[in-house]
Amino acid sequence: GEGGASMEGEVKKTEAVQECARRWGEVQYLLRKPPMQAADIERVVSEAKQGIYFLETLDAESQRLGMLRGALSRCVLPYDENTSTLDQANVANGPALQSDLDKVDLGEGVMNRMRDGAIALRGLVRVKIADDNDLDLAAVALKDVVDFFALLKKAAGAGGEEESYKLLRTL
Repeated sequence: GEGGASMEGEVKKTEAVQECARRWGEVQYLLRKPPMQAADIERVVSEAKQGIYFLETLDAESQRLGMLRGALSRCVLPYDENTSTLDQANVANGPALQSDLDKVDLGEGVMNRMRDGAIALRGLVRVKIADDNDLDLAAVALKDVVDFFALLKKAAGAGGEEESYKLLRTL
């Protein structure tokens, strides 16, 4: 009856908590700034989703333009492959090089959202963006981050970010 269903729910919740504990070390390593308070969870997930938008748009636009993703990302971003990863993470929304922008046919709105997404990605996870392999690693890292926080939310139950953060602190 009813007792079996809630018992099954508790088992699933316990499994989710154990899975969170197993994955937290890896996600913590990926993040430049792990959550220090409940509100940071929403920031991390939001930045990860911005980064995913950048990567998905980069995939679509590079195919449309017949360019390598790495080459297009260098046109969009306000730094180049010689910029250190720390400097990449701290770059403000400076303009990309105009000569590079002239090569690509992207609307200003798309370009700005891509740049914002790339900057969010660089500020969020410890990956450099120089070539297509780096972009593949970044995609995996962002997916891991989003999946982890979805699992954390599930494991924490109905308590929202406060409960998620309390659980995170026990991992």
